[in-house]
Amino acid sequence: MANCVSSGHRTASVHLNSGKFQRRFRMIHDLTKQERRHIRELAGLAWERELRTAITVLGQSIRQMEAGDLNPFQVSEIIHKHHNGVARELYSKYSHSFTWYAVCRAHMDGILTDRDIEGISDRMRSEMNRITADAMEMQRE
Repeated sequence: MANCVSSGHRTASVHLNSGKFQRRFRMIHDLTKQERRHIRELAGLAWERELRTAITVLGQSIRQMEAGDLNPFQVSEIIHKHHNGVARELYSKYSHSFTWYAVCRAHMDGILTDRDIEGISDRMRSEMNRITADAMEMQRE
């Protein structure tokens, strides 16, 4: 799961750190303290939801081990791959400089619902709508 812009279930091939993405999606500057707090809260919520989904795979692996279908070494390898894979990707996605875009993406993907973003400012909502529209346009290109 790379840091890409996506809409629905299809992921665009434009990565968040690409020059094309950065030129297309201007950063929101002069955020208020409350807007920055909302972004952090929404990023945390999206991160938690994605991580919870990823961790269920680990739980399934442990249950398979308990049933005798996997051995402890196989489960250990699955845990190792999870830590070095999806857990690190989610950390990077939600804790680095493109947090706002990760939040927008999480909303586009349905990880964050309309109800989750009810408290954001009109300016942030407008920017989120613009980013969503631009991401969808980039997918069509």
